[in-house]
Amino acid sequence: PPVLAASDAMILAQHADKVLMVTRYDDSIEGQLVYAVNQMNKANIKVDGIILNDVQQGIMSKYSYHYSYAYGNNQ
Repeated sequence: PPVLAASDAMILAQHADKVLMVTRYDDSIEGQLVYAVNQMNKANIKVDGIILNDVQQGIMSKYSYHYSYAYGNNQ
């Protein structure tokens, strides 16, 4: 659910093991994303990652691709 539009995301996030924020490329305003993450942090909800979706492959071709995977209990 949208973080800034309703309280549903905050309520659900309190019961989740991991919280990922999804944002659309070239549609979301950076300040809104920062504000949403800060609101989650104020509610003691850790945002574990941000997913950038709807990226056109040609746009990202000038950037490098990196994939990382870790296994274990990170503290």
